[in-house]
Amino acid sequence: DDHKWAIRYIVAATGSWLSGKKVLVAPAWVRRFNWSGQCMDVDLTQAQVKGLPAYDPSEPVNRVFEERMYDYLGRPKYWVATSEVK
Repeated sequence: DDHKWAIRYIVAATGSWLSGKKVLVAPAWVRRFNWSGQCMDVDLTQAQVKGLPAYDPSEPVNRVFEERMYDYLGRPKYWVATSEVK
């Protein structure tokens, strides 16, 4: 996020188990990085990762994309103030 100087997502390649699909993962969903293994452990199930929308670097990551991703996972949206969450 250029305006708030925040890292919103990490591009994650799912490897051979999802035909190399790339998805976006919020840093808050990462449990740990395994630098030597070049992988990360995320707070998502394999089924959740499989259902995430594919990331296409030629398409913008806009609010529609984010809504779809956060609604699918049922995660709190960073752009909604805590007092607004129902």
